[in-house]
Amino acid sequence: MTRTTPCSRRLRLAFVASVAFAGAVTLSPPAGAQPAATPTAAPTATPAATPSAAEPSTVEPSTAEPTAVEPSTAPSPSEEVARVAAAACPAVTTGLAASARVGGTIRLSGAGWCHPSDGGSTIAVKINDGAYSHLPGQGPNANLTVWQVVQAGADGAFAVDVQLPTATDSTPAFTPGSYTLRLLTGTLKAGDTIRSVETTAFTVTAAGGDPGADEPPGRPTGVPDPYDADEDLTQAARGGVTVTRGGATLRVTVPSAAAGDWVFLYAYAGSSPRPLGWSALDSGRTATASLSGVDVTEGTHKLAVLDRDGELLGWDDFTIAAGEQLPRTGPETYRAALIGGLFLLAGCAAVASTRRRLFRAGEG
Repeated sequence: MTRTTPCSRRLRLAFVASVAFAGAVTLSPPAGAQPAATPTAAPTATPAATPSAAEPSTVEPSTAEPTAVEPSTAPSPSEEVARVAAAACPAVTTGLAASARVGGTIRLSGAGWCHPSDGGSTIAVKINDGAYSHLPGQGPNANLTVWQVVQAGADGAFAVDVQLPTATDSTPAFTPGSYTLRLLTGTLKAGDTIRSVETTAFTVTAAGGDPGADEPPGRPTGVPDPYDADEDLTQAARGGVTVTRGGATLRVTVPSAAAGDWVFLYAYAGSSPRPLGWSALDSGRTATASLSGVDVTEGTHKLAVLDRDGELLGWDDFTIAAGEQLPRTGPETYRAALIGGLFLLAGCAAVASTRRRLFRAGEG
C-alpha cells in the first residue's frame, strides 16, 4: 500500500482544483460575455476564372457610333475672292430717263454691276427684250438684238447715253411708243454673274416732237450761266444736296429733283466755276460727273447743281487732299503731250542733221 504523504495530498488537491476551475471556465461563461471568435484558416487569393472549353470567349462588338469625317467647308481662294467682292459690291440698281425721241439717246445708269473677281461687269442692252435688231452688219455684237454694250466701272457703277434706233436702221422700224431696256450679264465677260434686269418703261416720241408736259424731256443743249460762289451759294441755298467723291468721280444726290431729271453741274476752284456738264438722275436721284481734266487743286471746293432751266437746286462741298493727284485727260493734258511731241521731233531732226554732216565729212 502506497503511503500518502501530506505533500502529495496537497499536490493532488491542487491538480483537481485546477482541472475543476478550467472546466468551469469552459462550460459556464459569465453572463453577458461574448464567446471568443474561432480563428479560421487564412484566406487565399481567388484564382482568375478560366474560360470553359465549352463556352469559348467572344469579343463583343463596339456599340459606339463611328466618327464621320466631315468634308472640308473652307472656301477655295477663288471662292473667297468672289465672296469678298460680292460683299463689297451693293445690289444692282438701274436708273433711266423717262422719255426720249426716235433716233435720240436716253440716259441709263446703274450701280452694283460687279464682276465676281474682275472689276465691273460687261452688260448687253436690249430693247423690249430683244424685239428690235440692228440691220445686218451693224451693231456691237454678233447677236443683232444686242443694241448696246456697256462696261461698268471697277466699283460696278456706270452712266451712259444709249443710242436709240432711227425709223430706218432697225428691224422692225422704231416708232413712238412705250419701251423698256433689258440688261444682261454673264456671257460677254468670262466668269461674270448671270443677270437679267428690266428697267422701268420710258416714252419715245417722234423725232423733233414734244415729249409731253408730264414727262421730263431728254438731254438739254447749251450751258446755263453759273451762280456766284460767294453771293449765291450760301448755307440757305444748299437744298439738301450731298456730294461724295471716289478718285475723280463725283456722285451728287439731289433730293428735290426726280429720277430721270437732267441737271447741270458746276465745280468751283475758289470762286471760278468749272463746268462738268449735264447728267441724268438715276432712281436714287443721284448724278455722276468726272473731275478728270478739270482745273481744280487741293482744298475744299463747292459743287453747284442747276436744273434744265438754269435754276439753282442746291450745292455741297467736296475736298481734294494735299498732294492728291487726279487723272488729267483734258485740254491741258493734250497740250502737254503736243508740246512734248514737238520737242521729240525737234530732237530727232537735230540728230539726223548731225549724222548727215558726219557722213559727208567722212566722204571728203
